[in-house]
Amino acid sequence: MKNQKLIRFFIVPLSIFIFIGAYNTLDRFDLIKAEDFQVVDKDGVTIFSLIDFLNETEKAEINSLNDKILILESTIENLKKEINNINSTNDEFKTNIKNEIKSSENNYNSFKSEFNESLDLLVKKSDELDILIIRNNKDHKKSIQKLNRDLKKVENKRIIPLEEEMDNLKMHKENLNEILMLDMIEKALEKQRERAE
Repeated sequence: MKNQKLIRFFIVPLSIFIFIGAYNTLDRFDLIKAEDFQVVDKDGVTIFSLIDFLNETEKAEINSLNDKILILESTIENLKKEINNINSTNDEFKTNIKNEIKSSENNYNSFKSEFNESLDLLVKKSDELDILIIRNNKDHKKSIQKLNRDLKKVENKRIIPLEEEMDNLKMHKENLNEILMLDMIEKALEKQRERAE
């Protein structure tokens, strides 16, 4: 704010003075060389020094630029930190994803291996069961054949002779019935004789 007042009240009039008021004086010279331009009051005290003003303005601009550079550097540093955090997080995420993928692959391979082993074992057991069924079927057929042979032997040795004897008994049954009847008749006659007596 102080600089703006200084510009309005000293530099602008000074510029006007230089270009308008000193026009006739300066038109004789091609170039004015001066190290400093000063405005002095009646006592000889310097009110305004162009070099000091330019130095202060330059310093203010440099300080302002330095402040802006510091802010930018701080912002850049913060951005770098954020980028590093993001990269770190991204690296952790990638590592976690890779680990999860490896774990999933390991689980899948383990499951596949166990499944294949179980399947192989099941096929082996099924083959063993087929062999056992075939063997038992053969043994069963042999047992049935032996049983049939034994039944034939029993039939030939026991049943056929029993049937023949039963046929003989049937034939003799009539004779037996007659004999039994005669025996009953004799007993009945004897009872009647006894009664009659």
